[in-house]
Amino acid sequence: MRREIEEVALRAGLKFIVNVVQDKTGRLAGVFAGDPIKAHRQGCELAQRIYGVNIKARADIVITEAFPAELELWQATKALQAADMVVNPGGVIIFLAACPEGISQSHGQLILKYGFRPLAEVEKLVARKEITDLNAASYLARVGNIVSRARVILVSRGINTGRSTGPWPGNRCYTAGRLGYGYKAG
Repeated sequence: MRREIEEVALRAGLKFIVNVVQDKTGRLAGVFAGDPIKAHRQGCELAQRIYGVNIKARADIVITEAFPAELELWQATKALQAADMVVNPGGVIIFLAACPEGISQSHGQLILKYGFRPLAEVEKLVARKEITDLNAASYLARVGNIVSRARVILVSRGINTGRSTGPWPGNRCYTAGRLGYGYKAG
């Protein structure tokens, strides 16, 4: 996927970037400018040294939380993607995310309609033009691949197993099961 991103950026004419890496206190740890690919990779190397962890073995159960990126599920699943890298196939991910704004203010209806699905299923929906929002399609497939490999238990205040209680998108009551998650009230 990274190579595809780089290819698109270069085709679009991107010739120069400026990226920064901050430490855990928000202070500047490094600035990387120049060639889009080389500068990005140098920044990633520093970020890996600062934030990376060595995992000796995958785990059967992984607990992950999305704080502070948990206003809505769209944003919170970054934590789920990290957990996917360390859970054994068939394992369990306990996913803590408050999600006070629900699933997604901009893509929530589509996500709720289709739920998370493996890439092959999403590709068929796109080919049939049932899904035309490719950003959302990518998201459905990324998370869908995770929930097809591991049991994900969502612990949330903003997403639960109840039915919608108000007009979209203001309601805060969604069906976690339709998305492919187990559920535990937060």
